[in-house]
Amino acid sequence: MKKIGTTIKYIRKQKKLTQKETYAGIISRTFASNFENGYYNIESEKLFKILQRLGTSINEFEFLHYGENDDKFSYVLSIIDQAATTGDYSQLQKIHQKFENSTSLHDQAISALAYVKIYVHGHNPLSMSLMPTIPLKIHLEQTKEWTFFELRAFVDGIFMFRRDLDSLPLCMERAVKSFKKYRCLYELKSSSEQSIASIFLNYVQIALVSFDYNRD
Repeated sequence: MKKIGTTIKYIRKQKKLTQKETYAGIISRTFASNFENGYYNIESEKLFKILQRLGTSINEFEFLHYGENDDKFSYVLSIIDQAATTGDYSQLQKIHQKFENSTSLHDQAISALAYVKIYVHGHNPLSMSLMPTIPLKIHLEQTKEWTFFELRAFVDGIFMFRRDLDSLPLCMERAVKSFKKYRCLYELKSSSEQSIASIFLNYVQIALVSFDYNRD
């Protein structure tokens, strides 16, 4: 199992920070070296201070620490992405139905994302019912610090906000903020750049559809 210290070291290196800049006043230099090499664990209070020093939220840390293979949430998302890319709408429908009645907000968000993918990639998103997308919309609105999941979900999910022009600017700000963070990480740089480009393209489409051409 991946050690917490090795993930912290990865984030620190990606942000081009020294051990002194990261750990000063929190843990000693000797402890920091052993921590990053996976020999020592750390108290949660100190971990939160280190993450704050790194400008990394706990959600972002969990995403990077557990990765795609160890996290069920991310694993299902990869299946959704693949099904959308290959046009396997029956698979997307199965995922939507499997998770839509769950009591977990995360599961409901997954179900909503699968539903969004069906319409965005196979049908006209402007004709879809917004009711099944509500859990994902609420998730994006209530999550202040977006992880890479929220950024990816917003690429297609931005159409959920076509009738909610008050929440749209807020989510756009969060998308840009998360993009600036993830573009600094080598493994996510390309994906984050593609995501933000798609988001702005979709935003322009929404703006054109919502524009009142009868106004002077």
